[in-house]
Amino acid sequence: MSKMVKRVLAIIVLVVVAAGAGGVVYARMIQRPAAPVPADEEEVKEPAVKTDEEEQEEPKRVTEKIRVACVGDSITYGAGVMTSRERDSYPAKLAGLLGDGYTVLNFGVSGSTLLSETNKSYRNQDAFKESQEADPDIVLIMLGTNDSKAYNWNAGEYERQLRDFVNGYKELPGSPRVYLMTCCAAFGADGKDVVAFQVNKSVLATEIVAIIKRAAEACDVPVIDIYNTTKEHPGYFVDGVHPNAEGNEVIAETVYKFLKLTENQEDKKQEVPSGSIRKDGEKEMLCSYY
Repeated sequence: MSKMVKRVLAIIVLVVVAAGAGGVVYARMIQRPAAPVPADEEEVKEPAVKTDEEEQEEPKRVTEKIRVACVGDSITYGAGVMTSRERDSYPAKLAGLLGDGYTVLNFGVSGSTLLSETNKSYRNQDAFKESQEADPDIVLIMLGTNDSKAYNWNAGEYERQLRDFVNGYKELPGSPRVYLMTCCAAFGADGKDVVAFQVNKSVLATEIVAIIKRAAEACDVPVIDIYNTTKEHPGYFVDGVHPNAEGNEVIAETVYKFLKLTENQEDKKQEVPSGSIRKDGEKEMLCSYY
């Protein structure tokens, strides 16, 4: 083989070897993982800015209404305004005063008593269970007019059972604010104690009102004095017992003012003014001036 041929072959071999080595180096460069980026050199992402349309599409928080349960007898139910009770009962008028932030529920039952040993105890009515299951934030209790009847009345039991009744509502899971209301005054045309529907106006005036105030103090709940509001106004009643539209409006306004008073006092973290200051220095009874 001539020297020229040998030189050509040698050059070809060198080229092939060099090409192979380069391929190996290239392959290794591909397989080698990329070096990590130092933490201080990592890309910082700007927080996403929501458009007005995206913000509007987000669900808005729904504020629940304050639920008010009105517990009582025919006076609460609206027996004196039967043809317009959905508008003229005191719970209906109270709803109008409180406004859209409240839902006022009427759990009045005609003829019902607080006392359990009667023919129509409130505890035995569907409204009793329904008022508790309504998950109220506020409970207004006005029971006693039918208890004043001679065949129902028992002062000792009324006071004991009233305390139990109030505490039962206070202990509901939602811990509602409970308010006791004194009964409306009652009126008769002949001056006798027993008036329409066998209601005893004297028992209401001299016994039941005082018991309600004592029970309110014992249970640490406010009392709204509806008796004092109505005692000089026979014109508020259609039959001496059941309020007419005007009477219900006065009751609703009294309750509304008292609720707003206590609400404002709670906001300021102050004590609610009492309506009756005891001379013995013990805890003052919460009582409406209206």
